Amino acid sequence: MRKNFKFSVISTIYNTEEYLAEAIDSVIDQSIGFEDNIQLILVNNGSQDGSGQICEEYKAKYPDNVVYVHLEENQEPTGGRNAGIPHIQGEYVNFMDSDDKWSRNAFEKVYAFFQSTGDTVDVVTCSLRNFDRNEGVHAAQYKFSKKNRVIDVLMDYKDITMHVSSSFFRSSSMDGLGFDRRMYSNEDGLFVNSMILRKCKYGVMSQDVYYAYRKRRDLSSRVDSFIHEKKYFLSDVKLFSSTLIEESIKRYGVVIPYIQFLIMYVTQWRLKEPVDILSPDDLSLMKSNLKEAYQYVDDEVILQAKNITMEYKVFALKIKHGDDYLKNLPVDELVRLKLVQPRTWRNFQLKVLEIENGKVVLDGFTDIKIDEDDYVIFLEDKYGKRYDISRAERYDEETIGMGEVIYTKKGFHIELPTDQDNIFTCFLEVRGQRFEEEIACGKWSKLTSSMNNSYYYCDGVAVLHDGRRLEVVTNANEEELEKNYLEELNEKNIPRIYYLRKAAKLLKKSDEYKGKEVWMFADRFYSADDNGEVFFNWTLVNCDDSVIPLYAINKSAKDYERIAATGHAVDATSFEYKLFFAMADYRINSA
Repeated sequence: MRKNFKFSVISTIYNTEEYLAEAIDSVIDQSIGFEDNIQLILVNNGSQDGSGQICEEYKAKYPDNVVYVHLEENQEPTGGRNAGIPHIQGEYVNFMDSDDKWSRNAFEKVYAFFQSTGDTVDVVTCSLRNFDRNEGVHAAQYKFSKKNRVIDVLMDYKDITMHVSSSFFRSSSMDGLGFDRRMYSNEDGLFVNSMILRKCKYGVMSQDVYYAYRKRRDLSSRVDSFIHEKKYFLSDVKLFSSTLIEESIKRYGVVIPYIQFLIMYVTQWRLKEPVDILSPDDLSLMKSNLKEAYQYVDDEVILQAKNITMEYKVFALKIKHGDDYLKNLPVDELVRLKLVQPRTWRNFQLKVLEIENGKVVLDGFTDIKIDEDDYVIFLEDKYGKRYDISRAERYDEETIGMGEVIYTKKGFHIELPTDQDNIFTCFLEVRGQRFEEEIACGKWSKLTSSMNNSYYYCDGVAVLHDGRRLEVVTNANEEELEKNYLEELNEKNIPRIYYLRKAAKLLKKSDEYKGKEVWMFADRFYSADDNGEVFFNWTLVNCDDSVIPLYAINKSAKDYERIAATGHAVDATSFEYKLFFAMADYRINSA
């Protein structure tokens, strides 16, 4: 006898005997009540392990609720889900993966939401939480909050959803819709969004209703293997994009921004992934497919993409328009699109600051996304004298996209005089148009951008940073500089650093450390056995008592006992480490 259920759950199963019972039990234990309200359709997708026997055991235990479909050969998730669709008896449908779990309240809460919204939405999606190998939330989880809500994708086009397993669908609205067997990946996102396009609305549940997504420790899940399949990079992108573009134009006459944002979301991962399996011809085809898709994505949408850095956004723009695209844009348009961002910390970043041989020596990198021959960056002193930076390739940081270098943060070196008090301001000049820049301070630069009285002192010369510019002070008074810094810490209510600095200064003047240099070494706090430890061991043998070498490592690390045997280990999780770090003359790190 056919029974009407509130929910049908289709679970496609392939060699998941280790996790299957846990997944099924999370459905059986639902607070809404399993036997009266939930149909469970178990599709054995050609499993070679004991998954089939587990399915049969649940079928025997719940004969009125469980449908068992056995496929002799694996038909991928698309074929498995399609095989389950004809058996649907529920008002709402979910496609649950056979190694995941549902929160106990999910079905009860989702049913109430569907009932409260009438026929406004055909899709309701839930928060997705990772578990097992790692924890956390999915990249597209920013749309969830403490409340249920209906998203109108014509208004909130950035609130995309892709995950079929964490979603529920009104079965009467599926109208023969299935999963595209040609696709290896993103077939679930295509299914979800084909449904959403029909009403341009979907529901999202509050964060306490969630789908637990297993990140397997052995990396054996299908998602973990995507980057090893050519289809992931080639045909899947084309099928996903072209299908949704065609549907959007058919229904609304244009590719709506929501679909544009989806295309950018799906393709951005391909820009970043390793492409070792692709031949030169494959890469050419991939770029051609992306170019075709990006013709339907506005530049502003590309630049609004989440979970992707600006260098990849620029790469996408160049794929769309050609390598000379930025050269053809006026400076004002570059600024409007934030391809040039004046007065930001990104443009001129210090990594190293030293005072040597009567010079202030600065090393770091510039991070400006336009072509190198379109801009120049330099320092200018208060007298109007210009100091050009020189390239220092050892500080370059390359970004790789589709197997090639698509962007380089360019290392620089510059030396400033210390013969008189002076103030140095940074300027960016783009095709003759000049912008004053902030001089940003990296964590090893001895200065900080967050304090107006930040300073570095050496042999009577001080370099100060007021949050924007550098000031060189000759005949500086170190005690006065420290007093000003401590007063600012006190005014900003930062007591931990205030007392830490005071303690470090007092300790440095003690008999044990007075007249000696403290060298603080580290590799990674969870592991030694790298160049930091090699140099540390060298100092133990070759340096005299005027140098006190210390090595920072977590006490729980596997290498801690070996370092501790030298008598110079410092637990990197301790207050003692912070104290020694503050008073160290040199901080040496290989990581």
